[in-house]
Amino acid sequence: FEFLGGDPRLQSTSSSAGVGRSAAGPAFKINELGEPLVHQQVQMIQEQMHALVDTQSASEERYARVKQENATLQARILMLEEASKDAEARAEERLETEQRRHREYASRLEREKELQLENSAIKLQAAELECTRSRDEAARLREQLDKLRAEKSRLELALEEAQHDADRAREAEKRTALSLSETNRALKIAEEELALRIDAERRIEEMAQEMENLRARNKNLEESRDELQAAAAALHVGRELLMPSGQDPNDNTINRKNSPSLATELLLTGSTHDQADGVDTGKSGNADICDNFTTLAEAKQALKEQREVNTRLRSYIDNILLNVVENYPQLLEVKQPH
Repeated sequence: FEFLGGDPRLQSTSSSAGVGRSAAGPAFKINELGEPLVHQQVQMIQEQMHALVDTQSASEERYARVKQENATLQARILMLEEASKDAEARAEERLETEQRRHREYASRLEREKELQLENSAIKLQAAELECTRSRDEAARLREQLDKLRAEKSRLELALEEAQHDADRAREAEKRTALSLSETNRALKIAEEELALRIDAERRIEEMAQEMENLRARNKNLEESRDELQAAAAALHVGRELLMPSGQDPNDNTINRKNSPSLATELLLTGSTHDQADGVDTGKSGNADICDNFTTLAEAKQALKEQREVNTRLRSYIDNILLNVVENYPQLLEVKQPH
């Protein structure tokens, strides 16, 4: 029963059987005289033996099954050992590969670290130089800022003065505009007066031309009158020479005395014509001519005065424009449309 050592149930059964035997020893001694008791004990032992046989057969079956399982497990163990060896080999290879990669990575990291340190050192030097330049630039900018602040203050003062100048210029512009408007009105009035004076001068010239024409006509009439008077005198002398010294009975003395001679008629006609054209008309013409002479002199004097006024007005306007150009040139600037 060596195989019973591996089964706890068999060990417990054997131990219980041993206990029964140790306890049965005294029982035999106590019950030596009682057959029934012995028979019961033998029967009990037989039952125990049958149980042991059954247990043995079950244990043998279980042993065979366990042995089979053990063989299977041994095979699996061998397979697992081989797999473990393969895994260990692969793991060692992977470990060597990883170690090699790690060494390469470490060396690369070391090189990169050295390069990065060099770059960092270069960047640090550049940053220090930049910081130095920045400090210098900051100092320069502070000085420039102070200058700009002073310039700003000066420009603000200049701007205030310029605004005051602009206000004064606007006021001067308004005054100049008013003066220009007044000047324009005066110039317009002067132009109207000048146009009237020019019209009057033109009319005076026309009247002077008409006077010249009248003088020429009067001269022609005087020449015609002299010629008629000479012809009438010659005709009168001729008639006196042709008349007889005695009285003619056929002549009508009364009619001859009452009726004037041809020379007398011509003289009267010439005198009447002279009086009509030379005396009466001459008096009124002379009066008109004197009046025209007076009007022409006054017109010329007025035209001369007007020309002097226009000259002074133009000089005043030129002085105003020159003053504006010298003092306020911005008033003459043309603003460009946005």
